[in-house]
Formats: sequence, structure tokens, C-alpha cells
Amino acid sequence: MSGYPEIGAATILNRRQEDTRVQTPVSNVVQGVSGTKAKKGLRPKNSYIERFPFRVHSAITGPMDAALKRLTGGHSLFTESDILRIALHSYLLANDPHYAAVMQGNGHA
Repeated sequence: MSGYPEIGAATILNRRQEDTRVQTPVSNVVQGVSGTKAKKGLRPKNSYIERFPFRVHSAITGPMDAALKRLTGGHSLFTESDILRIALHSYLLANDPHYAAVMQGNGHA
């Protein structure tokens, strides 16, 4: 192991549940820029952009895609993006001492 603490699924699940509790409800009708009404129940465009301002693209294999669909389908608490963020986070904790220090609050962002 890398000597850095692992974040377990239970911790991530608890954080995910806390995140959903602090989100403010979205009104059923959101005014568009042009004054027209947007579709009901849509999230504001910037809700994920504020939490995750950077995007990456990755190609995956067929078995990876099938596994993601199994793990994120139905009533799963995680989206495909959540699973990929968790995997990247774990990899970076294990392989990048600077990232690990920043995540533990011992480094500079």
C-alpha cells in the first residue's frame, strides 16, 4: 500500500448522502434567459459545474461499460461519473503524494 489512508465506500456513501441533504430544492419551473419557461424538474445548469469545475474524457472497454451500467443502474446512489471520480481519487491518493497531502489538509491546493 501507499501509506496513505484509503477512503472506504461507507465514507463516500455518507458524504454523498450529506451532499444530497444540503442541496436546496429546485422549483418546478425555472425561468430561462429569454423569459421562456424551462422544462419542469430540471436542475440548474451550474449545480455540478460548481462542485466539479473540470471535465475529462476517457475511452473504456466493453466490459468496463457493462460493469458501470450494472453498478449505476436502477436505484443506485452513484452515477457513472461518481464511480470514475472515486476510482481516480483512490489512484491519486495511492500514487501522488502531493494530492494525498492536499486531501489530508497538509498541502497547498
